[in-house]
Amino acid sequence: MNPTSFLTTALLALVLAAPSHGQPTAAPAASPAASADTDLVALVGPRAAELSGAGVEKIVARTDKGKRNIQVLTKYGALYFGWPKGAKPIAFTMELGRGPVVVHASDHGAAARARYAAAFDALIPEVLDRTAKAKAWAERPRT
Repeated sequence: MNPTSFLTTALLALVLAAPSHGQPTAAPAASPAASADTDLVALVGPRAAELSGAGVEKIVARTDKGKRNIQVLTKYGALYFGWPKGAKPIAFTMELGRGPVVVHASDHGAAARARYAAAFDALIPEVLDRTAKAKAWAERPRT
């Protein structure tokens, strides 16, 4: 291949690979998981500011046979504890960083939404209580 034909081929490849200006591009289709995560965020929405204000940064809930299936990362340290009595364990991860709250879960749907709502209602007061105790411990007067 001579240098002229190589340059011509390379130029043609660049032109074909470049995005066309003025042509509308199709928006990516929303995945079912993304919309379901949005549904779960709506369940937490009213309490997200309260959790964030208390110092909660992340909640990881597991469903295995462990006694400490809830992991809460706070500004005051990590907390580990079990599911509150009467709560049905369900796996999820909730991130309450500087941006909007994000909830990741493996299963979604109308039936799962009710289970998540019940789990959040049982878990969030416990998380707030334990975070307040961790804050009090971290900010206690030292002698």
